[in-house]
Amino acid sequence: MKNITEVTIEKAIVHLVDSKKKLITLSSRELSMKGNSEIAFYFSEHIRKSLNDPSARTAKFKVSSKVKPMATNAVNNPKGFLKNSQDIAQYLFDSSDRRISTGAVAICLFCSSTHQSEQKYLSILKLDPADGFHPVEKKDNDGSIYVIFEKVEKVVPSTGEKLLKCAFISPGDDDDDSEFDLVVLDRQKSTSMEPAQFFIDTFLGAEFVGSSEDMTRKFYTTSIQAIEKLRPTIGHAKADSVRKAVDAAVSSSVEVDVVQWVGNLTLNNKAKDQFLKDLQSQIPDNSFQIDQIVAEKLTKKKVFKGAYGFKLSIDSDHLSKVVKSRTSHVGYEEIILNIPDFKEVEK
Repeated sequence: MKNITEVTIEKAIVHLVDSKKKLITLSSRELSMKGNSEIAFYFSEHIRKSLNDPSARTAKFKVSSKVKPMATNAVNNPKGFLKNSQDIAQYLFDSSDRRISTGAVAICLFCSSTHQSEQKYLSILKLDPADGFHPVEKKDNDGSIYVIFEKVEKVVPSTGEKLLKCAFISPGDDDDDSEFDLVVLDRQKSTSMEPAQFFIDTFLGAEFVGSSEDMTRKFYTTSIQAIEKLRPTIGHAKADSVRKAVDAAVSSSVEVDVVQWVGNLTLNNKAKDQFLKDLQSQIPDNSFQIDQIVAEKLTKKKVFKGAYGFKLSIDSDHLSKVVKSRTSHVGYEEIILNIPDFKEVEK
């Protein structure tokens, strides 16, 4: 479902929420898609751009989720789309304690040919309107023309603007072991946990896939494995250069955009494609936050010294793989090393 390039809207309906009046207006009919290509384009563009947004994150439904069965029924039972969309909008309103920002809730049934699949998906789009202006041509009594701005109230976000809250749901069975059930975009951040967790936790009843700790560790280890896989074709010098880039990304970045980071590597396109494929197999999100504590552990080297000029320097995360056993004797330490690509280097 992520990174799709084409979206086809099959059904769409819009409900209204008013936080000031603490009122929700549930629509009793779907939007007509026949001969309404501009509306279909509006929703498809927001869905496509939001799914490809670097801030969009994958998530899994909890067993207790109330939205999951509603969404599944809306997708699998076309005749029940209207009722299920009303239930979803009502639950969004209720679970926010009726404090959700005033705006429209658009629920769409869509499919995509990007992945050559007949699978249908459900989107929940929060459209927060804002007042704006549009230029109007006027004419003076003497015939001269001038332009003024007239206020336009409650205009929904254009396709060039980014939405704040969206959810894109892929229905599945309870026994489905897929990596994620939905993609969530929630731009509204807060220093307190309650507002930040409302959309993903209270409403959707879901949790994000992979913590920043997990993603940092996966990025690092998967990148190192990808480098070693490419080493025979790109050469030692290039591989070592990319290896340094991995350390730099983990140790000095706050957030990593996987696609952008790979695109900036000094590799040919074929190598970049393979590298990105390996990373995306382990990291489903376009970007992730670096966990500084994990990053320090991963990039900090363990250094051992002994008599006769002996020195061993190794990445801390590989220590347990390389040093297989250690036996202490009086004045001595016997170790068994398991080292790939072991060779003497030039002085």
